[in-house]
Amino acid sequence: MAEKRKVDPRALSVRTLLHLPRVASVRGEVTRTQVDRELAHSARILRQDSYAARNLISAGRSELQNLVFGPIEAAAAEAIFSSLHYLKSGRADSLNFGLIDPADGLPVTLCGVSPLEWKRIGNQLQSRFEIPCGRIRDISRVYSRNAAPPNAISFLLSRVRSTLRRSGRDIDLLVTAVDPNLGFSGSSYRAANWQQWSTVKARPYLHRNREMR
Repeated sequence: MAEKRKVDPRALSVRTLLHLPRVASVRGEVTRTQVDRELAHSARILRQDSYAARNLISAGRSELQNLVFGPIEAAAAEAIFSSLHYLKSGRADSLNFGLIDPADGLPVTLCGVSPLEWKRIGNQLQSRFEIPCGRIRDISRVYSRNAAPPNAISFLLSRVRSTLRRSGRDIDLLVTAVDPNLGFSGSSYRAANWQQWSTVKARPYLHRNREMR
């Protein structure tokens, strides 16, 4: 389906896995027909989104060492996340950073750093490490073009951490969540020397008019 629609296979896989629970039976089962239907629908929407964002993300082929780290304006980050991230939105309260290809001045990989919204996680961190919730930030969005150089995400995460440490902001801890049900393994975070702290029960997703809320 990805080849037929000329879309990124990885992005198509994530979007389809995200929406399959909406059509699953009470036993968590889906038919091959349902999978094919969701693949076709997700591929069509992904192609539209990719076309809409064609002038927002770099199409260059620069090596990792040639990419430039820097802040991304909120409007530009929101436009990219709302089109290309599987959650279809950014966070309005985020600081956004990216690796920019100097050939066209557009990002290849970017992420958003936001105040932690998960109160239960914040309370656990505060209880265990005595870090106030207000001093914790969440890597809430990450997007990397499929053709980005190897290790682009881990390199970006390392630069973000160093930049925030030097910024003088009252930030003591960075956290994120990785959902293995969507095919994510957390390898980019481990490569950037992040540590797995805990596992949490997944929060349910709500769908309306085929879109996740």
